[in-house]
Amino acid sequence: MSIPTLLVCDGGESRQDLLEKSIKSQAGMKYLATVGLTNGARSVDQAFKVGGKLIWIDLEDEPDKGLELISEVKNLFPQANMIASADSPSPELIRAVLNLGALDLIRPETVQQQLANVVARLSGQAPAQVQAQAQAPAQAQAQ
Repeated sequence: MSIPTLLVCDGGESRQDLLEKSIKSQAGMKYLATVGLTNGARSVDQAFKVGGKLIWIDLEDEPDKGLELISEVKNLFPQANMIASADSPSPELIRAVLNLGALDLIRPETVQQQLANVVARLSGQAPAQVQAQAQAPAQAQAQ
């Protein structure tokens, strides 16, 4: 099961590329599109209409706008599954993200493990199962 994921990011092209690659390389995630924060709520609505299951909001460049969007999305779509990301989040930012209802705040040093945990949580699998599924295609290609 792949989890269709919409990325909301106002970072530069290199930031967007990095986060998009994280989605595309994670077993169990399917990249839908990248949109800016100003189009966030409208894009989230459209993503849900085409089967989107996870919204990833990057807070690196505009944390206040990102927190506003998380709050707005949760008010409009209480069932929404969201994660956020920041390179060096303060404890206050981490608390705010989780209190607003995001599943996790992704950090660069643990991105793959955190994404595996999110995929496991949303798919009802154990994290080890998700990682084993990710490794199986790579092992098959090596043979």
